[in-house]
Amino acid sequence: MTFGVLALTVAALFTGAALYVSFIEHPARSLLDDRAQLEEWKPSYARGAVMQGSLSMLGFVLGALAWYGTGDNRWLVGAVLLLAGWPYTLLFIMPTNKALEAISVAEASPTSRALMHRWGRLHAVRTALGVAATAIFVWVSIAGS
Repeated sequence: MTFGVLALTVAALFTGAALYVSFIEHPARSLLDDRAQLEEWKPSYARGAVMQGSLSMLGFVLGALAWYGTGDNRWLVGAVLLLAGWPYTLLFIMPTNKALEAISVAEASPTSRALMHRWGRLHAVRTALGVAATAIFVWVSIAGS
C-alpha cells in the first residue's frame, strides 16, 4: 500500500499544479496585454513543463507499482491516466507550444493571444486527466483492494 499512498500523493501534487495553472495563473495571464502575456508564459511554461512532466511520470511508476503489488486494476487505470498527459501533450499541445515559443515577445499580437487562449483550453484536458487519476487513486485507497 506504500506505493499507492505515494502514487496518490504525487497525483494530487500534479493535479493541484494543473488546477492552479488552469484556474488561477492562465486566467490572470489572460488579463495582460499581448506582450506581457507572452513574456510571462515563456518562463512559466518552461518551468511548469519540467515539474508536471516529472510528476506525471513518477505518479505513473508509483501507480503501476501499486497495481503490481495489489493486483487491483484501478491503480493501473489511474497510472495510465497520469501518463496519458505525455502523448496528449506531444500530439496536441506541443504544436501550440512551438508556435508560441517561435514568437518573440516584441512580436506579440492578437495571433499570440489566440494561441494563448488555445493553449489554455488544451491544458484543461491535461488538468482533467490529473483530476481523474487522483479521484481513482482516492477511490482505490478508500475502498481498498
